[in-house]
Amino acid sequence: MARCCAPVGYGSCGQVVVYIRLLSGLRQMWPPTRPPFESSIPAALADSLAEAQVCHDSGAHTAATIMVRRLLEALCADHGVSATTAKGGFRSLNTKLQESHTSGVITGQLYDWAIHLKDVGNDGAHDTDSRAAFDDAADAIALAQHMLGHLYVTPELRRKTTAALFARNWRLGQLVPGAGNSSSP
Repeated sequence: MARCCAPVGYGSCGQVVVYIRLLSGLRQMWPPTRPPFESSIPAALADSLAEAQVCHDSGAHTAATIMVRRLLEALCADHGVSATTAKGGFRSLNTKLQESHTSGVITGQLYDWAIHLKDVGNDGAHDTDSRAAFDDAADAIALAQHMLGHLYVTPELRRKTTAALFARNWRLGQLVPGAGNSSSP
C-alpha cells in the first residue's frame, strides 16, 4: 500500500494505492489502471469517458451516467453540430442528436444507443429522487465505448489496413481490387 504521489504539476491527492508483488514486479490493483484510449478518439470524448470511468470506479454511478451524456455533447460538437440556435439560444441534446442522425453521422442502431444514453444521463441529472445503480453506469460506459469504437476506432483501423494492403501490393507489383485499378488478365 502507498499514497498517491503524482508528478510535480499534477498535485498529490493522497489517495491510497494498493499494489501486489508479482514475479514481474509490482502491479497496481486499486484504483484500477486502464489502457489509454485509441488515438483516433478525440480528446474531449476520451476525457469525458475517462471521467465517467473514474466516477463509476469510485461509486459515483449517477455522476458516471451524467459524464456519458456529456460525451454525447462532445460527440455532436466534434461532428460540427451547432450548440446554439440562430437566435443565440442553446439547442437540446435531443435536437443535436437528431441532426447528427439526419446528416448520417450517427446511423441506425448507434442513434438508438445515443438516445438511450441521453435518457440515462438525463435521469441522472434531473431525477433527484433516484440514483443510478452500478449496472446502469457500467452499461452506459460500455455502450459509449462501443459507440466510439464504431465512429472513430473502426474507420481509422480500416483506413490504416487499407493503406497497408495497398502499399504491400504495390511493392509486390500487384493490383489492389476495388482501388480503381483495371485488372485485365
